[in-house]
Amino acid sequence: MSTFTHLHVHTQYSILDGAAGIKQLIARTKELNMDSIAITDHGNMFGVLEFHNECREQGIKPILGCEMYVTPYSRFIKDGKHFSGHHLILLAKNETGYKNLIKLDSLAFAKDAKYRTSRIDKELLFSHSEGLICCSACLGGIVPKLITAGNIEEAEKTVLEYKSVFKDDYYLELQDHGLDLQKLIMTELVRMSKKYDVKLVATNDVHFINADDFEAHRILICLNTGKTLSEDTKLMYTGNEYLKSPEEMSELFKDYPDSISNSQEIANKVEIYKLTRDPILPIFDIPKDFGTIEEYKTKYSEKDIKAELYEEFINNPKTCLEDKESSRKEEITNGLLKKKGGYEKIVRTKFDAAYLRHLTLEGAKKRYGEPLPEKTKERIESELKTIEWMGFPGYFLIVQDFI
Repeated sequence: MSTFTHLHVHTQYSILDGAAGIKQLIARTKELNMDSIAITDHGNMFGVLEFHNECREQGIKPILGCEMYVTPYSRFIKDGKHFSGHHLILLAKNETGYKNLIKLDSLAFAKDAKYRTSRIDKELLFSHSEGLICCSACLGGIVPKLITAGNIEEAEKTVLEYKSVFKDDYYLELQDHGLDLQKLIMTELVRMSKKYDVKLVATNDVHFINADDFEAHRILICLNTGKTLSEDTKLMYTGNEYLKSPEEMSELFKDYPDSISNSQEIANKVEIYKLTRDPILPIFDIPKDFGTIEEYKTKYSEKDIKAELYEEFINNPKTCLEDKESSRKEEITNGLLKKKGGYEKIVRTKFDAAYLRHLTLEGAKKRYGEPLPEKTKERIESELKTIEWMGFPGYFLIVQDFI
């Protein structure tokens, strides 16, 4: 089991800022013997699905997050004087947290909130905090900014405010890329951690994968800022913002070992959940004179459906001989039923398919006359069979209704 998890990571989806390709990032994570990693792109979740799927493919636990921009003012104020948005790391602890995170991200792009960049305010954040882990972020975070400004009292009030909302899921983030300012901030964060019983967590604000990617990253930043390589673009980054190994991170934060172990504590808090789901469609209202769903349930019992599914499975040329001769018929059939969405959904699909077939044949007769040409009829039956097999009859009924 890994001793450290990166929780502050920017991929290529941090536009003109992150230079880490997702596939390569996950592969490097695996090479470094880490078993989990987060994605926290700037103000968007564009890469979350690709990241999630790649992690699952490579056997790494995905931690889905975002580095949000939080304005201390109302998100509705857009007068130029109140633009300031502070960075904040949010990580989804469970499915509820993920839904809250995508809600926040969507609302951040809404026209009443977006101003120069996507942003949220504390009202929005605190009302969607369930299931989220919150970290104080980098130099751009509100607490580090207040410390930098010398406003320690306000920084402490902010720590207490966030702790009151996120409870034990609020962490003060330590970063050390070799900047003197980070060391100053770190000293204050450690003090506040002890004073207010808020845990520390070490992160590395990853923007590229390997140390020797720094020059390429500088070019990317030049594209973003409109500067040339001859100008001093190194002020923003030091070259330490790469995917460091657990050993490097442990050495860097050897004076604060709890901040390393707390990265794993956070990773362990995160549950595994699926991002994929079947399309959610409204139920098409089929005329009662055609039939009812209750009649179809009488016509097709669960036993009938299972038998039909098993026969399709056996007759499928892709089914291996071993499975065809297997004594696990009940187990296989139950698995097929679940994969198709269960008995209720299958019967509904059959009902929708029957009505779609009725409408299609009636339309074909008007167009081609009766009797239908044999080739036309064969093509219709083939298309309808495919639509039913894919579970889309309801979709076609809805679409034909408004065309």
